Amino acid sequence: MTRVKVSGCGMALAMVGVLMAGCDQQTTQSDVKDAQAEVRQEQKETQQVMEQASEKIAVKEQALHETQVEEMEKVRKQEQVTADAATKADEAESKYHSQEALTAYVDKEETRLKDADHQIDDLKQRADKLEGDEKAALNKKIDRLQELRARAGDKLSELKSAGENERSVKGNSVEIAMNDLFVALGETR
Repeated sequence: MTRVKVSGCGMALAMVGVLMAGCDQQTTQSDVKDAQAEVRQEQKETQQVMEQASEKIAVKEQALHETQVEEMEKVRKQEQVTADAATKADEAESKYHSQEALTAYVDKEETRLKDADHQIDDLKQRADKLEGDEKAALNKKIDRLQELRARAGDKLSELKSAGENERSVKGNSVEIAMNDLFVALGETR
């Protein structure tokens, strides 16, 4: 084996070369500090991005809530419109049935008036066959019956033209007038 003698200066140069080569591959304390500073900067930026995202989410949630409130108000208004329409339909149906009932009642009472007219005509024919006091007495009753018949006819006409609020009162007037007429007819027979 041969030994090579290296001088002190050569050794120093070799050491510097090794150190220099090691510096390229070794991390220094400054590198660590720089990396840590970069991590802190990235953490700050991440925090900022998270805050911005949270703010955007909060804004969108508020907008969504406002939209929900607006849409629910639209639904409530539409439900009210539907309820109002149902009420109007019920009122119209009620008026229709009320009008039908009135028409049926008026038709029935007009038929009764025609019956009364026939009975009065029969009484007139009977009076024509009588003489003296009997004829006068029957004619007086016939006159009273004709007044009651006219009154009943007038009350029925008033009922036909009465408004919805007046029908009950007018109907009672018809009932009374018709009752008076038919009681008097029954007494005259």
